Amino acid sequence: MQLKLVAGNSAGTVTAYCLSSQGPTHDEIDFEFLGNLSGDPYIVHTNVFTQGKGNREQQFYLWFDPTRNFHTYSIVWISQQIIFLVDNTPIRVFKNGESIGVPFPKNQPMKIYSSLWNADDWATRGGLVKADWTKAPFTAYYRGFNVQTCTGSCTSSVSGRTWQNQELDAYSRRRLRWVQKNFMISNYCWTDIDIDIDQWCRRTNHHLQPHLRISLSLSLSFFHFQTHILFFKPNTLSLHLITWACPLSLLRLISKSLIFYLFSPNHF
Repeated sequence: MQLKLVAGNSAGTVTAYCLSSQGPTHDEIDFEFLGNLSGDPYIVHTNVFTQGKGNREQQFYLWFDPTRNFHTYSIVWISQQIIFLVDNTPIRVFKNGESIGVPFPKNQPMKIYSSLWNADDWATRGGLVKADWTKAPFTAYYRGFNVQTCTGSCTSSVSGRTWQNQELDAYSRRRLRWVQKNFMISNYCWTDIDIDIDQWCRRTNHHLQPHLRISLSLSLSFFHFQTHILFFKPNTLSLHLITWACPLSLLRLISKSLIFYLFSPNHF
């Protein structure tokens, strides 16, 4: 499917393109595009539901403005894996993990759905930014819809291999790593981490200044995976730092380095 997304202030809107079956135990494969304020980037929200259960979100920024031109968004759904692609560049691969007890959507036929809907209770900054209805109508454009189905040894347009044996080639694997390193902003697989800042400061002999309170949290939420630093001064500053997936020990090292920087005399 080729899409050109809502231009301008699209906060609160979601442009969707998905596969879904019906019923309380439905399967679903989602491409959703979360609108934002003018000048702020769209977020590509992907999800996989199996037997009515989702919570397998991965989110990405795009490396282009998706409102200026049409771009191609594709889903390859075969029994071994699901591949999400943008302009033929893979951004996500969801492997079949049934052998280790992870359900995989392969037993229910799914229909294709597209929509543009109001989701300002969650879509933009977790619902903090609402849709501005003075900017309506919100318009997204769809074209070039194409479906390839195969039950035999058909050739894939993505890899040139047969559908049933499709794997990413070396170039596509490099592109996948490039996207996930530079543009992934959340992943349901990332580990939740809670750090007791006050306890760490006492243990390392750091002291909070009276006018400063730090709340440092590395957490995976439905909307963001980021470090929040809140300065309670006359002019309140909220700074958001994106934190990428990495080993727990490295996350702790990053956190402590950040705290050391904040409390260093030269910083103030």
